[in-house]
Amino acid sequence: MKDIAAVIIRVLGLVAVAWVGFWAGNIGYDESGGANIGAGLLAFLVVMIATLVWAVVDGRRSRRMAGALVARWVVVAVVLGVLSAFQAQGFGTRSGLDTAVLRSDLTSLAPFTFGLVAVPAAVGLAVGFALARRKRRVGEDPRPAGDR
Repeated sequence: MKDIAAVIIRVLGLVAVAWVGFWAGNIGYDESGGANIGAGLLAFLVVMIATLVWAVVDGRRSRRMAGALVARWVVVAVVLGVLSAFQAQGFGTRSGLDTAVLRSDLTSLAPFTFGLVAVPAAVGLAVGFALARRKRRVGEDPRPAGDR
């Protein structure tokens, strides 16, 4: 149950971060000019940075096996990938779900989003575990004082 809650918290946190990034990219944008590609790119970048930082923190603080944290982040990446495919269709609120477009989004957009989350998470976990291992060798406890 703890892992499910951790996945849900990470998914909701990254969705919120993506929304804030997209919103910030649209500040002052005049919609008469068409699509604002910069807002989407900013949202992607913000999600990647947030994932990287969160995974480093996970790696440093956890005494669990690396496989459990990697699995947690893979599940987060899969959920966000599927959500991105449905989000591209407006969650079916505008004119319903077009199954052909949804199938296309699930085979193209979902793996892309998976990569945007899984790759920074893997790098972040590796860095976090390396930092924690180095601190343990020195004899310090890598966890914050409140978590001991």
